[in-house]
Amino acid sequence: MSRGLDRWLGVELRHLQTFYAVARAESFSQAALKLGYTQSAVSHQIAALERIVGARLFDRPGGRRPVSLTEHGRLLLRHADRILATLSAAEAQMQTLLQGEERLRVGVFQSVGVRVVPPVLKYFSARVPQTVIDLTERPWEADLLSEIETGELDLTFASLPLEEGPFQFVELMSDPLVLLVHADSELAGRESPLTLEELAQFPIMTYQRCRRVAQLREEMQSRGLRLQLLHPSDDNSTLQAMVAAGMGAAFLPRLAVEAAHLGVSVAEVALPVAPRVVVLAWHQDRTLTAAGKRFISITSRVCVGMDDENGRAKLAAVSAGC
Repeated sequence: MSRGLDRWLGVELRHLQTFYAVARAESFSQAALKLGYTQSAVSHQIAALERIVGARLFDRPGGRRPVSLTEHGRLLLRHADRILATLSAAEAQMQTLLQGEERLRVGVFQSVGVRVVPPVLKYFSARVPQTVIDLTERPWEADLLSEIETGELDLTFASLPLEEGPFQFVELMSDPLVLLVHADSELAGRESPLTLEELAQFPIMTYQRCRRVAQLREEMQSRGLRLQLLHPSDDNSTLQAMVAAGMGAAFLPRLAVEAAHLGVSVAEVALPVAPRVVVLAWHQDRTLTAAGKRFISITSRVCVGMDDENGRAKLAAVSAGC
């Protein structure tokens, strides 16, 4: 054994956990709060880790300014992330074995939770009855991907492009933006798609944060047009109810459109924005269980059945007020 490796055996998991927390929080004090340590304890652990690896891991500007990783710190973070993720996976699998049943922890966001997850769970429970699915719903995909990194989730639904991180994924389906309008609107039932110039004339509602609407706004601005956004909401049902009440039109992903909302229709728009691509993602350094692989397989088959022709049929049903 080399002297260098012998020295590195002094690295403890608590050192890596503290290092990871500081790197993510960009603050010694915030990392201390998260871990339940004193700030001096965090500083001592980072100092010990730097002595062991023989390099400075953080640039410390002082005061309340955030700390940042050095080049050596960025290198170590990639390895620390994998080590902690593997440890988290081992803990989860050990708990599964101790409890006598397998659990699969899956992250979902709103439209997928309503449209995709129910048929997937129906098929999965019939074919893999010995596995319990624990669902975690979050409003932002970045939060779900963060929980994949920390080992709190085994799989998560997300959309491309993913946040930067140690992820693998399988594509499930495309999900374009659609414009939902009041059934009596002049936009409903048009034979030709709306142009961007026409779109700029109407008040539009959508989510507080939506990458594709942001892309659309940028494209319209480049053409000297302005998208009139109002009443932002992150709840699909709220947006659709506001459309039904005649408050404006709303941009939603196709998956989010619910036929139960009467008095609404879907207007075709010539959008210069690609559909979002829905995926299932997992940690690239974590081995998927047989149940995880089966969940991916079943979800892929369900989504193939929902994509393209079936998706267009759903929108036609909504437009007809069915």
